[in-house]
Amino acid sequence: MKIKFWIVLAIAFVFVLGACASQPAAEKPAEAKPFRVAVVMPSTINDLAFS
Repeated sequence: MKIKFWIVLAIAFVFVLGACASQPAAEKPAEAKPFRVAVVMPSTINDLAFS
């Protein structure tokens, strides 16, 4: 029972340390182009609908 207490306490300590860790300053991201996606669906040759 005592070893279980120490394991839980150590895991909680690691989580608290991780939450309190300082983050490095974020760099300004580069200008990103819009991400375009194409969807290809099967249809018949004489189908006039856009698919």
